[in-house]
Amino acid sequence: MFEASGTNMKYHEKQTFIRFVLVYLSISFLLFISLAMLYYFDKKRDFENQLAVETSKYAQEYRDFEEADTPKGISIHLEKKGKLPYPAFIKDGETYKNTSCAGPIDRNKIIVVSVKKELVQKRLEKLQKRIIQGMLLLFAVNLVIGLILAYFALQPVRKANEQFLEFVDDVIHDLNAPVSALTINAQSLARECANSKIERILRSLESVQNIYKNLSVLLQERNKPEYKVIDLKESCDEVLKQLQTIYPKVVFELALPTLSIRVNPAAFERILTNLIENSVKYAKENPKIKIGLEDGRFFYIQDNGIGFEDADFLKSRYNQSKKSNKGFGLGLSIVKRLSEECGINLQVRSKVNEGTVFYFDITSLIVR
Repeated sequence: MFEASGTNMKYHEKQTFIRFVLVYLSISFLLFISLAMLYYFDKKRDFENQLAVETSKYAQEYRDFEEADTPKGISIHLEKKGKLPYPAFIKDGETYKNTSCAGPIDRNKIIVVSVKKELVQKRLEKLQKRIIQGMLLLFAVNLVIGLILAYFALQPVRKANEQFLEFVDDVIHDLNAPVSALTINAQSLARECANSKIERILRSLESVQNIYKNLSVLLQERNKPEYKVIDLKESCDEVLKQLQTIYPKVVFELALPTLSIRVNPAAFERILTNLIENSVKYAKENPKIKIGLEDGRFFYIQDNGIGFEDADFLKSRYNQSKKSNKGFGLGLSIVKRLSEECGINLQVRSKVNEGTVFYFDITSLIVR
């Protein structure tokens, strides 16, 4: 049942399923450990009580007949009074001793029944083995219960998620045709007559196309991310060539070595495009964007734009560094989401009026 359902699960649904089971089993495991320890100490007290009764029986037998048939690991001898308390059942290091008056055998001595450490350990290990076997059995049963609970608990979420993804997929599909048609017609008008209004329309259409591509990649990530080995420098060079035609006034500087990384190419392209377009959108005069690699593992995108005060705003999905910067938060939110999906640690350094640097730790992506 779970194999069949697992093959139909989306990427995030599998993560949710696994996390639910792990949390459930972790809590159950801690509970089982606590109960097992309580049970062990309770049984250990019972063991000590039984041992006290058993050794008392051997002491009485020795007192009556001056000998006792004791099992291996239990010995009986006489000691002078005063060395040990009596009558008592005491733990002496790793051994147990039962002391009682010798009676008619010798009024000045006591009977000491000693239980050797090896016998105590053997009996306690037997108890521990039974407890461990019981725990393993309970844990196996609990694992099955956890899988069943996770599967049925996830069903409403899966259904709602599938409906939402179908809706988004339909929106993306329906959006593509009209945007493409508007772009073609606007480009045709721009060739026939230069007009600032047409240029603004083209810019707006480019933003809509960027949002469309972002949604497509996010939808792909939520279903089944495709990871490939790509050359970091070549991939960045291709993206910059496309953006250079859109932003001819921006100076792009590529300072990357040849480096193979394993990543989702579409998601990586979206990360680059979103960051560069945001940098261009909020650039000062003479915009310059540099892409490079630091310490052999920190991929970075640096601009000389307006910067922002609070680098922690990425923690919130739609928070923006400035309330007037409309649209700034969504693009970076997608960057943050895609970075997490690709297993890239994103860090930001920024100063107002000096620019921003986005660092990506790509250590785990590098193919040696």
